Amino acid sequence: MKKIIKKSLSLFLALVMLVGIMPFNVFAEKARKVELELSNIESAKFEKQNKVEFTIDKDNLDVNTFLKITEDKDDKNVLKITSDTFGPGGILEHSYKEFMGKAMGMWVPDDQWNEEDKKKLDEKFGNDWEAKDKFKKEQLDVATKKWNETDWDLENSYYELKVKLPKNMKFNKDEIKAQWSEDSFLSQLYDPQEAIIDGNTLIFRAKFKTLKTDIALNSETANWNKPVLNVEIPMAIHYKKGDTVMDYVPEVERNLRLIDKSKSIQVEGKGILGLLGVLSPIDLSKWPQEVSVFPANQKLDGDILANEKDTGSNKYFSINKDEEFNLTTKLDVSSIKKAVTDPFAFIGMPNGGVEFSKMQIFRFWPALNLGSVFSTTLRFPKEIIVPKNIDEKSLKLKGSKDVFYISKVERSTDPDSKETILKIEMPLTEGAKKKMPSLYDLSNTIGSVDSTFYLDIPGLKFSDEAKENEKYTIKGKLGGKVLFTFITDVDDWVANEYKDELRKEFGNDVVVQDETWTSTLHFNKDNQKIKDAIDYMLDKHPEIFGEVIPNLLKDDVLRRKYDTNIYSLFVNWKAIQEEGGRDFLYSQKGGDPDDVTFTVLCSKKSAPIPEPTEPKVHEYIETYPVFVRADKKENIHDKYIFGYPDDTIRPNGDMTRAEAIAVVARLQKLDLSDKSAKIYKDTKENLWYNGAINAAFKAGYLLEKEGENIRPNDKITRAELAELISHIDKKNSAVAPFDDVKGHKFEAAINQAYGNERIKGYPDGTFKPDNTITRAEVATMLNKLYDRFPDKNFIDANQNSIHNYKDMSYKGHWGYYELVEAYHTHKYLRLSNNMEEWKEIIE
Repeated sequence: MKKIIKKSLSLFLALVMLVGIMPFNVFAEKARKVELELSNIESAKFEKQNKVEFTIDKDNLDVNTFLKITEDKDDKNVLKITSDTFGPGGILEHSYKEFMGKAMGMWVPDDQWNEEDKKKLDEKFGNDWEAKDKFKKEQLDVATKKWNETDWDLENSYYELKVKLPKNMKFNKDEIKAQWSEDSFLSQLYDPQEAIIDGNTLIFRAKFKTLKTDIALNSETANWNKPVLNVEIPMAIHYKKGDTVMDYVPEVERNLRLIDKSKSIQVEGKGILGLLGVLSPIDLSKWPQEVSVFPANQKLDGDILANEKDTGSNKYFSINKDEEFNLTTKLDVSSIKKAVTDPFAFIGMPNGGVEFSKMQIFRFWPALNLGSVFSTTLRFPKEIIVPKNIDEKSLKLKGSKDVFYISKVERSTDPDSKETILKIEMPLTEGAKKKMPSLYDLSNTIGSVDSTFYLDIPGLKFSDEAKENEKYTIKGKLGGKVLFTFITDVDDWVANEYKDELRKEFGNDVVVQDETWTSTLHFNKDNQKIKDAIDYMLDKHPEIFGEVIPNLLKDDVLRRKYDTNIYSLFVNWKAIQEEGGRDFLYSQKGGDPDDVTFTVLCSKKSAPIPEPTEPKVHEYIETYPVFVRADKKENIHDKYIFGYPDDTIRPNGDMTRAEAIAVVARLQKLDLSDKSAKIYKDTKENLWYNGAINAAFKAGYLLEKEGENIRPNDKITRAELAELISHIDKKNSAVAPFDDVKGHKFEAAINQAYGNERIKGYPDGTFKPDNTITRAEVATMLNKLYDRFPDKNFIDANQNSIHNYKDMSYKGHWGYYELVEAYHTHKYLRLSNNMEEWKEIIE
């Protein structure tokens, strides 16, 4: 066990900075996309380490001052990279069976590398090994046949090494050497192309000559360990006083892309620099270290939204000149959490039961010099007004669960562009630091935060200078730094030095002989009393953290006695907006590709056309006065749409699938008591929507079968909402006159909604079934379905009782009355013309 842990420590050292790329899900059918993590780049290093003076201030982990260079200096160096060595499984590596199966749309079990596959095989065949082997072979043979029969687009399938050099590293492209393997076997596979050089980004790419499995996925040992590509980049480096060490760390990654000619299959892979490699031209020998991961640049997914709308690729956000809007920065930290709590599973390896958030022995491994800070810098064009009162108290960081907080907001104006600049820093709270004395505590604390962090900037507005129909781009840089040191195997020190006391209190087998280090005792992880024993030691022996650990830090002879090591980590990370979400309007202007961008159109366009509400006309006899009789019985309409904690209702905001299911479940008065997360595999315990989703499933309203994905956080489309209400609404034989619904997956549901006059479509004769639907549009459609008609006269006359949200003033939106009907519980009388006469606002 200890050897497994030591061998894989470099994987854990991805703490708070490992890459996690989340695919963007859309509702329409799309290509089968398979993503895999490639192994680390074989090696990347500079020819020499230059002596450059820099500061070390571990107590001040400011993103702009830590490790600051204190002198100007010029030097020359050579960056040498070996991108990869061909190995088992070929271009898909050791898990090639799993990913080949996914690409072919089937399951190819690989119980050697995949614990989940092992469990599934055990459930299917028990201990019948012959049946297991037969099934595995049959599945692999079918997938191999399908793969080899696939018409691959070799022109657009490639392997590449991508190197991004910092701005102060200059090179001559004629001096660059890129040597692709001339091995006779690999020459059948790779077709090297001319290097692509775009500024300081260099791409070395080879197309594939073939993707046949006998070559591309070859696993014969005779072909292992053959270098694929060696690159040498000579350069001149100008070290600038005031920069930090991290400004001189290149980004190196390798990528794989496979696609078939029909574009129905896409396989994409990414590999990064090994975390024990030091990719810096600066001599770091003064850094106090024994074994070190220092320094490293990593990426996380980031985005900028407005009014919580993600405009996605090639689109922009549009808002009237006189309206306010909110900006939200979004950062996906799910991979950080997974790396910290279960790093082996994160990279697809069997973890052998090693989970830092669960194993008690890691309570003895100290987390020292811990510092972490997120930072966000936003640049607003001069035509966008940023409120003067924005400070660390007025902003909100959502998702951090009091582990990080907003400590500083700096505001300035660019003297040239007149852009307003906001710099925001979010370090660890003091309370969080106190919770994390050990690796075990750190893992549980970081694991407790949400998977996504949101930082809201409210109250933005266009200035008088903004021109109608002009587009304005907000630019952001999201990043941060992490510093961390820990000592391994302190538990072994405790087990040996306190063995007599431990055995006296908890029995002889609480500490046992180590199988590898025969002279060493260690805690017995299978002992039922191990938690009590560790609780006892930490309570009765404060000197473990007070004296033993400081002594281990200072005394290398003492450390060798129990094979303890010191690991230091310093990581710089930044958020990267994936190409699929990048704003084309900004990138076309030659902007910084490292910016996360958001473009706003200053528009006076009319509000979205609502679903027409045609009130039912009461019948009357012409010769009599017109009047409407009311039902004497008072009824109650419960609210079914709720506002947000920031006092917004977001009428133009898209509704998620979970929100739509929830409002239908409330309107149907379903039993929402079952809060479990057992039906769908992408729901989690203790989430607000579980009760509604479970109730809707049991009522037969959902097409998704048990064990599938329900995609609760995806935005619901117009067609999907029609399908959802089709299980409730009356049947009919109508045919909708919309050309764009013919042959659609939910054509029948759309026809039914049209026949029941729930939908009317757009003036251009389309329905736009795959467009998202706003909260105001959903309220309008559901009000029709449930015969809920807002009493406009009552609402107008009783504004003191009506809650007007800050983003929707009285009559400030076309859907105002429909939303008031949806978010206020009220008493009413039903009139003979089916309209409502409101009597009282209840809530």
